[in-house]
Amino acid sequence: MSRAGGVIRSLLEPSLLRRMLLVQVLLVTLLWTAILGFVIAEGRELPELFHNQALYEVAFAATESPADSPQGQEHVLQMMGNALAASFSDGDTGTSFSPIMYVRSDGRLLYKSNPDAPLLRNRQFGVVETLEADGKAWRALSRVSPGGTVVTMALPDTWGLMMTIGTRGYYLGPLVISLPFLLLPAWLSIHLALRPWRKLSHEIEVRAPSNLQPLDFQPRHRELRPLVSSINTLLQRVSEVTQRERTFIADAAHEMRTPLAALRINAEALRQPRDEAARLELLGNLLRSSDRATRMVGQLLKLMRSDAACAAPQAMALEQLVQDRMAVLDALAAQRGVELELLFNEAAPVRICGERESLTSLIDNLVENAIKYSPPQGLVMVQVSKRGEWAQLQVLDSGPGIAAEYREQVFQRFYRIADQPQSGSGLGLSIARSAVERHGGSISLHDGPSGGLRVTVYMPLC
Repeated sequence: MSRAGGVIRSLLEPSLLRRMLLVQVLLVTLLWTAILGFVIAEGRELPELFHNQALYEVAFAATESPADSPQGQEHVLQMMGNALAASFSDGDTGTSFSPIMYVRSDGRLLYKSNPDAPLLRNRQFGVVETLEADGKAWRALSRVSPGGTVVTMALPDTWGLMMTIGTRGYYLGPLVISLPFLLLPAWLSIHLALRPWRKLSHEIEVRAPSNLQPLDFQPRHRELRPLVSSINTLLQRVSEVTQRERTFIADAAHEMRTPLAALRINAEALRQPRDEAARLELLGNLLRSSDRATRMVGQLLKLMRSDAACAAPQAMALEQLVQDRMAVLDALAAQRGVELELLFNEAAPVRICGERESLTSLIDNLVENAIKYSPPQGLVMVQVSKRGEWAQLQVLDSGPGIAAEYREQVFQRFYRIADQPQSGSGLGLSIARSAVERHGGSISLHDGPSGGLRVTVYMPLC
């Protein structure tokens, strides 16, 4: 039972091979139907039988020529009927698919090719007419000779013809006979055509999970090239992401090692007998190392969040968000003796669409950096404005600034300029750039108008 169920499931499972076979069968059926329909339409419009003037002339001659006996004359007409059936149908004069010939002279019916056919008589000579007899429609054409002999040729009408084709197997017969002979070549051709796909599938299947190199398989077939190219592009992206993550982990471990080592050194020093002043100094070092480690972990979390997929964007006023964050950072600025100033136009609110948490990280990192590097009594000015279809955020400080040759490198993770007086993780600007790029914007560094650093951010408006 389980084996039978497995076979049934296998048959019901979607298959490209079965689908392509079905498409080929349908195409053959549609092609045969179209050809048959074309033949029927052509026959409906201009039947060849009605335009064969020679047939009528022969019938006239056989009827009107002297004959030794009426039986001989009828025998000649019977031979004509057989020839007519053989030329324009399946050769059987008794079928409803065969044309019928009537011969009349002086109002008498001399000959009818199918004894079971109904009597048909045109109302006009030389005109194809549709006649009804015994519930069937016929198309008939009668011609009259100078001697008064009337010869009528009749064919079943289109609908009757189509019914005959369906019931007698003229439509299904060729399909039923030919399709079994077509399935095997079609299956073989499709099986051979899919061989490159199987090679590609095999290479992917046996590949090790750690192998992110491009595929060795180089298809010569045009249909496979986009797929292989897309897979190689995906592998390259995954490889780059994996390499960035490995580098990030290695750099994070290296950066975390310094404050952790300082914590251990100061903790071990506290175990030794010390006077109160030395103990307080070591405790202060412990706290500073702990703060540095805590800040490092917080920055790492922010960076990971900024690299993660964004939540659903929401519309917000940029100046309001900046104002809220500067209120939070005011205590830090006051502690360092730095003044904060925010400039924006209340009459022209700057609305952007984005992830609030990511934008909060952006503002916090830029303003915190500006506060940290500004001297006591310094000024950090933040400006929010519109520039065409872009929102502009500028943060200006009164610190030492950044030399032009370092302005691109400082966006790298954990990068710090040598001989910096301020401690830090080297992640602030990296977090800021990641947040800006996720919102489709740009960030750049410039000299301030009166010294210091000017950070300019552009993001699209809602």
